[in-house]
Amino acid sequence: MRESAKNEDQLSENEIRCIFQSLDALIYVSDLDTHELIFVNKALQSKFGEHLGKKCWQYLQQDQVGPCNFCTNSLIAPGNKPSLDPVVWEFRNTRDNRWYQCRDIATVWPDGRLVRIEIAIDITAQKDLEEKLRVSKKAAQRLALQDELTHLPNRRSFLAECDNVLTSSGDNAPFSLVMIDLDSFKAVNDTYGHPAGDHVLHAAAQRLKSLTRSSDIICRFGGEEFALAVPGASTDEALLLADRLRKNLKSSPINYKDFSITVTASFGISGTNGQEASSLSRLLREADIAMYQAKRNGRDRVEVYSSNEV
Repeated sequence: MRESAKNEDQLSENEIRCIFQSLDALIYVSDLDTHELIFVNKALQSKFGEHLGKKCWQYLQQDQVGPCNFCTNSLIAPGNKPSLDPVVWEFRNTRDNRWYQCRDIATVWPDGRLVRIEIAIDITAQKDLEEKLRVSKKAAQRLALQDELTHLPNRRSFLAECDNVLTSSGDNAPFSLVMIDLDSFKAVNDTYGHPAGDHVLHAAAQRLKSLTRSSDIICRFGGEEFALAVPGASTDEALLLADRLRKNLKSSPINYKDFSITVTASFGISGTNGQEASSLSRLLREADIAMYQAKRNGRDRVEVYSSNEV
């Protein structure tokens, strides 16, 4: 009696097929052991064509020569016993290059065979949006730490990196900081136009970067001002570097259209020389003071901070 009631409640194969045909999702049924396709609904046939005599991996994948290495049969029917829980997964199909979310489950087909039922929906639009969001997020993160014009790190990134270096290197490690301000930059904008000024900033930034070490930290600090941190360098060593940068800027004019624009800069240096605890805010303030001293002393020069300048 119990078995008879069970059979009466069970859907026939025809009823199951009718239900699957009414759905917009892509659905197929395959023999769990042989992978032979038993049923493919119209939605899936409209994409991949006739399925008779084919195995699921032949029908659904491009140039597949055997069962897929990502086949979920062992998960949906461990030990050939259907699991109660479906396996939900995503993949990019090799035939149409589109993304699908699949729900796989094993069950007993009306004819007694153990089968795999897969219901898939196209999630390509969702995946494309996720990729665009990922790229946008990455770009936003980069812009948050990079100056858009010069492609150097910005002030925020510079301060964070310097803090990390000072924290990790300890009080006895020398650390020098150089503030760099392009001289009479307003005159460049007034004479040649703001596009020329932008070009000069970018060219000067790339030249400064090219002459520094990979361990040095350089940024556009704001406007026509740059900051350069030189970890492990005394103020004497930073002075030699700054003077080399100064001479290079002055000796090689920057070309813009038909113009050759000579650029000079004033440099201010501060540092610890490894003799005392380093405060980034103090180093910035002292380097800024030294830089303005260079301006007052005629521009196109390098000054090292001295307490006498305060």
